[in-house]
Amino acid sequence: TSEQTRSWLTVLTADALARVGRAGEALAALDDARSLLAAQDGRTDEWMYDFDQGSLAVHAGTCLLNVARPDSAAEAFTDALRLLPTSCERRGAEIQTGLATARLACGDVEEAQRLTLTSLETFAARGSVAGLHRVRELRALFGAQGHLRVVSAIDDQVRALKAAAV
Repeated sequence: TSEQTRSWLTVLTADALARVGRAGEALAALDDARSLLAAQDGRTDEWMYDFDQGSLAVHAGTCLLNVARPDSAAEAFTDALRLLPTSCERRGAEIQTGLATARLACGDVEEAQRLTLTSLETFAARGSVAGLHRVRELRALFGAQGHLRVVSAIDDQVRALKAAAV
């Protein structure tokens, strides 16, 4: 098994550990995944998809959010966006929703709103149902935290996108 595949499996383990509240083990596994990918010798397994530093950064961001490290998660998502080719707009919007979640957890409501609205436009333009569902989850998170102005802004944007589509 290649270092790339082992890194991918290890970061999936880190995410699972984070989701069940085993933060210390999750962070150790995340460090291991980073080390494995850095040590990659160019050998890949035939069946392995493109798992690279950008993919690892997205997984790391999600893991770090789950262990209540939103500042570190925001850094990871920012790295993932930096490493993403500009042609990957839908994937970029997915990463932006993770970054929005991290920014909201850090208390940066305005930036979280900007990222959410930008993602909403991309998902609507690409017809991404899964992406629109993620925006809906973010809308609920804003609402649960009492950011009703942001909820209204998202609703207004949805109405404007619907009107433009008609």
